Amino acid sequence: MKSNKYTGLKLLSLLVFVFLGISSCVTELGLEFFSYQRDVVVDGGFTNEEKVQEVRLSYAVPVGIDSLIPLRGAKVWVEDDLGAVIDFVESSPGVYATPGALQGIEGRSYKLVFVTENGKRYQSTEETLMRSPAIEISERFAELPSAELIQNEQGLQFFIDTPDGAGDTQFFRYEWNDASKTTVPYPARFKTKIIAPDRNHPEDRIIVVSPQERDLETCYRFGFSNSLILGNTIGLSENSILDQHVRFASMERLNFMERYSIEVIQYAISQQAFNYYRLLKEFNESNGSLFDTQQGIVLGNIKSLDDEGEVVLGYFEVSGVSRQRKFYNPDEFNEEFTSAFIEFSDVCAPDEIIVIGGLGLFGIPYDGPRVARDAPISIDYFPNKEASFRSPLMLELLGEVFVYDFGITGFFPFDDRNLLLGTGTAFLAPGICVDCTRHGEIAEKPTYWID
Repeated sequence: MKSNKYTGLKLLSLLVFVFLGISSCVTELGLEFFSYQRDVVVDGGFTNEEKVQEVRLSYAVPVGIDSLIPLRGAKVWVEDDLGAVIDFVESSPGVYATPGALQGIEGRSYKLVFVTENGKRYQSTEETLMRSPAIEISERFAELPSAELIQNEQGLQFFIDTPDGAGDTQFFRYEWNDASKTTVPYPARFKTKIIAPDRNHPEDRIIVVSPQERDLETCYRFGFSNSLILGNTIGLSENSILDQHVRFASMERLNFMERYSIEVIQYAISQQAFNYYRLLKEFNESNGSLFDTQQGIVLGNIKSLDDEGEVVLGYFEVSGVSRQRKFYNPDEFNEEFTSAFIEFSDVCAPDEIIVIGGLGLFGIPYDGPRVARDAPISIDYFPNKEASFRSPLMLELLGEVFVYDFGITGFFPFDDRNLLLGTGTAFLAPGICVDCTRHGEIAEKPTYWID
């Protein structure tokens, strides 16, 4: 998960609102507003972080098309104020990158230059790489109006400060990414499927039980910023960022998590870049009605060297970067949070486990009682086999709960005969207690993760 790749996609998604079908700088909205022009789109930057620096070049697309058209085969390079040239190579269609990791130098200026296959030349304005001061993440429990405005939504607000001041830098852009780890108490070792051989006879439905191929115990849930977050120190008595809001994580997002992590990235940008992003943000936030007056294209810092009238979209950002990642356990937050936090013990307590028998040895239905259990019985099941059985109560409950394990109540070892004769015992629990994909995705532990 590289934040620079996500940044590009985020900015391009914002630009879609701006550039699709715009044919003049100030346009009264009408049907002609949606005429399509094949404008060049630039998205990328150059930072002081030691990494592979990337630039994406593409063409604008008409309304209704999700992906941009890559601009292939261009010659791309970055020049600094001393005349040094850094060449970029096309690593994938429309994506140009430095051959290896490198970093910009604070105080130096850089500009992007590229030439297309048909010889058209483009260049960005020169921008100075500013120092990004160190940041500190803080958090507070909050209740904010929900999107539906029905009731307030509880959660955590995350802020950043620059404890050592911002120095000469006054303009900033922010991104965040977060992750939560969730481990369910009763991971499912089996999966079930209901089969109705005859639709006219639902009573003949059969529950087919087979081993669960996936490990459903631990999952991770990932999130990324998907909007522009800007900050500045203009007009402040001290040149320092204080309580800059970057993220609200709802309790729905945080409930049941075992551990949570958030990283905030701060980009120190030029005033020109700040004004560009501010206008872009305002354009997207106000462009909600087809009957509004449009303000036209938000132009960036790229121009054509061959045609002064050609519209080029996007921005080449030169920025200093600072970042911080923090980890939290649920009990590390304040009392307001812990009071609102839902734990597995609240919904997956032993008395929530349902134990059901199948058919008796002589075909007599038997539904076991609701009992309390501390943990499922661990059994060895023959892999690559499937068994089926009928249980009225199980069929009724499977819409709400899931089989996660089986125990033994009969005279046979646990195999197909147990299920066919109904001598096995099924343990059922709510889906959120047995399947971690209800809380995230099955994924490898992130390289940055600290347990």
